[in-house]
Amino acid sequence: MKSRVLISLNFINSQLDICNLDNIKDMEKLISDNDLQDITEIIATDDWFCLADEKTIFEFLTEHIVDRQRIGAILSKLNQLFGIYISDDINNVNAKNLAINKNDDHYYYAVLSKLDIIQDLDECCIIKEPSDYIRLHIENLASCPESNEDYAKRCRLVFDKVMFLDDLPDTLSTLGDGQGIINFSIPITHAINTLNNLDPSIRNIQSVMHSIQEKSGFECTPQGANKGHLFKTVDISDKEKQKINCEFHVKISGSNARDKKDYYSRIYFGLMPSGHKKYCLILHCGKHL
Repeated sequence: MKSRVLISLNFINSQLDICNLDNIKDMEKLISDNDLQDITEIIATDDWFCLADEKTIFEFLTEHIVDRQRIGAILSKLNQLFGIYISDDINNVNAKNLAINKNDDHYYYAVLSKLDIIQDLDECCIIKEPSDYIRLHIENLASCPESNEDYAKRCRLVFDKVMFLDDLPDTLSTLGDGQGIINFSIPITHAINTLNNLDPSIRNIQSVMHSIQEKSGFECTPQGANKGHLFKTVDISDKEKQKINCEFHVKISGSNARDKKDYYSRIYFGLMPSGHKKYCLILHCGKHL
């Protein structure tokens, strides 16, 4: 499932801000700073030029700016910015509804604006900084997992400090005695995000487990016995392989229903070598091994 990030001048609260070319350039840069373009689609409404008070941007600019050359520069930049992203089936009215509802069967939605937006959209997910793209996708991994395969694909794109194995969808399918990620996406996403945000300078595994428990609220322990199957040999570089001890596991409690039931869900992980671009390896994300 992809995200659709919606843009329109109709969403901007202070229309005078549009008169500043630097604000338009800031929006253009925010669009280009998206590192998750594979799962993020920028969409401009087909009536993006209509402002909140039902005036067009051309009418507004001619009322507030005397310099016709400046008006021409602003309109040219706006057309350049919005023109390539226009979707004929989305206008300002249904875009607002999509953003307020946050998701449908095909996409999840956010609004992009460096400027303050209208009050109607206060409860929407707002992209104001490049880091907000990551936040958007993490929130929607939790709320819109769609399938084991789709969830695994998005995890690989979103969590840059975690190495995932090719069989991640298969291990996800074992959650909840075969229910899969659909009913466990909230606690699983929270735990993986915790692993992704650990301080990479922490190399003592006891300190790592303590930090995970402190930040996630989930117990984290080593395997008690029979741990030979929890070692995984992975490529460290083009020329080097290394065996990683993945006996350490996060004990995921509850499901998306926020119940207290123990479904014996576990995330088994190990630390990658110091200095590697990935901090940890997830061996298994599913039922207790």
